[in-house]
Amino acid sequence: MTEWDGWIYFEGSGYNEGYFSCVGDLIDYIDQEDDVSVPEYVWTCEERQIVGLDYDSIIEAATEDAYEDWSPDRLVGSEELKVALEKFNEANKGEVYYVPNFKRALLLNKSNLK
Repeated sequence: MTEWDGWIYFEGSGYNEGYFSCVGDLIDYIDQEDDVSVPEYVWTCEERQIVGLDYDSIIEAATEDAYEDWSPDRLVGSEELKVALEKFNEANKGEVYYVPNFKRALLLNKSNLK
């Protein structure tokens, strides 16, 4: 790729664990460091939700050691918990993090270093 408007990952950078919110932030960092030069490429990043709690997964994890005949149908308050989890997930949907996409590199050249 030659254009990208989003988070990038500069592999090997000690600053911010290699993550930059945009190419401009990377360039600002490089301009301030004497021993860092512009790399040939950086990795683009994908956004991931931090929360996404799921009732079935929670119950499965909590009861994985239960006896064989045990059933989640025995639980009281399941519907209320499902509603609460939906509200919690909705209230926190803006909480995200980024991971490198090692299949999509951004080639850095003079045209995209402005």
